[in-house]
Amino acid sequence: MSGKEAVWSDFRRGSRAAYETLIRDYYQDLHVYGMRLLNNPDFIKDCIHDLFIHIWERRSYLGETDDVRLYLLKSLRNRVIKGINRSNKWLEFGEDSVSGTDPEWSVEDKIISTEKSQFERQRIRAILLGLSPRQREVIHLRFFEGLSNERIAGIMEISKPAVANLVHAALGSMRLTWHSSVISVLLFIGSLLC
Repeated sequence: MSGKEAVWSDFRRGSRAAYETLIRDYYQDLHVYGMRLLNNPDFIKDCIHDLFIHIWERRSYLGETDDVRLYLLKSLRNRVIKGINRSNKWLEFGEDSVSGTDPEWSVEDKIISTEKSQFERQRIRAILLGLSPRQREVIHLRFFEGLSNERIAGIMEISKPAVANLVHAALGSMRLTWHSSVISVLLFIGSLLC
């Protein structure tokens, strides 16, 4: 057993020293990764804090892991995504999100961007609502929770091939709906210009 796996095992058994070691060893990596997901230092710090509190409270239920860092990064990602969904914050990717600099936008640019984003969110929401409940559930578990087909199969109590079929069907339906939605918008705009 490596040193990191031993620390994880000690932590799961309730060692405060091992818990402090996890925080000390992984906090910086988690912060850098979180800032790449969302340029909001206070929000990311809160997510990391909540993650460490959560794993401490649930330590006896946590399983062994062969990669503690990967486990914590994935847990942080899920926590950030859930927090964003709850508070309707925006993901910002790229160099600006890491450096903390904001591009200069005019008021008109901000309004246009906000309206475009709201329109796209409404389209995505409508497309998701067009899926069956099981398709929505499998899409959520696969893409929002980041679970493997095997884990989804366990949660939904269906076979792995059934999960793959649901994902494939849902994505195909979303692709068709998105495509027809884009065509409808283009035809509508074209009719206005004539």
